[in-house]
Amino acid sequence: MVNIYYDKMRNLPVLAFILATILFAESITNELVKKWSSLQTFSATLEITKAKTSKLTEIDPDYKYLFNARKTKIYFSAPHSLRLEGTPYGMLKVIYIINGEKYAVIVPGIGYKKEENFKSIDRRTLSVDFGIISADFWDNYSLKVLKRSKTVLEIEAIPKDNTRKRVIWLNPDDLSLQKSIKYNSLGKINVIYTFENYYKHSSGIVVPRKIKMWSPQGELLAEGEFKNIKINTRLAPSLFSSK
Repeated sequence: MVNIYYDKMRNLPVLAFILATILFAESITNELVKKWSSLQTFSATLEITKAKTSKLTEIDPDYKYLFNARKTKIYFSAPHSLRLEGTPYGMLKVIYIINGEKYAVIVPGIGYKKEENFKSIDRRTLSVDFGIISADFWDNYSLKVLKRSKTVLEIEAIPKDNTRKRVIWLNPDDLSLQKSIKYNSLGKINVIYTFENYYKHSSGIVVPRKIKMWSPQGELLAEGEFKNIKINTRLAPSLFSSK
């Protein structure tokens, strides 16, 4: 009987730590929901000022569409719809659509269309790469606070299908994204995003105007700036349809 009591007492610190971790994760999720759930739509034009497309393509083949277009129109509708529209190489318009668990690549000028289901959660949360957090993020990732101070909130985000994780840095005051690191399937850094020059909407949502992408070695690979930012204006549902 004494041994059983001793074992229970010995495990109390472990149980307390587990409970604290769970409560902390719930707390940060609640904070994100409270701040970011007021974002219903976002639209802007991303003007690319720098791009090393050959190196970007090595990181992710989809980047060749985004960063070879000097201007890309971006439309987002919460919780999980995203449309990118640009003209890579200055030739044919390319449209990339994410809608829930599906994505489509469309080239209207030649009648090309490819539609597939995402094979992993991390692939469909592309909006985070543009400084936008939505329900698709906090519903599909397990969040763990790594550091919290007056100047930064560092969070580890692991997809619930245990694919490639992210670590993000937020401003603790307004929960805007300051930095994001995406890891590959081997747990090594794949690409780093930094965000600057923020736009604050009347709803309290704060999004970056400038985005930079870096290699794991610290080489600047791409840089772009959002122009004509609009938040919570009506976007037609047809924008996010591949039909």
